[in-house]
Amino acid sequence: MAEFKTLKEIVEQLKNCGYECEAGPLVNNVAFQKLAVLAGVEDDSGEEIYYVSKL
Repeated sequence: MAEFKTLKEIVEQLKNCGYECEAGPLVNNVAFQKLAVLAGVEDDSGEEIYYVSKL
């Protein structure tokens, strides 16, 4: 099993796995986006990220 020493390493690994959730790719999930910001992970995927707002 891989050992991760930082939250940033964990988020980067998850980001690169291609997981999907109800929002589509995990990188579109607002909770994951906040986690990535807190971990200091840049959005360098080149993929468009869509933000959903409640009216």
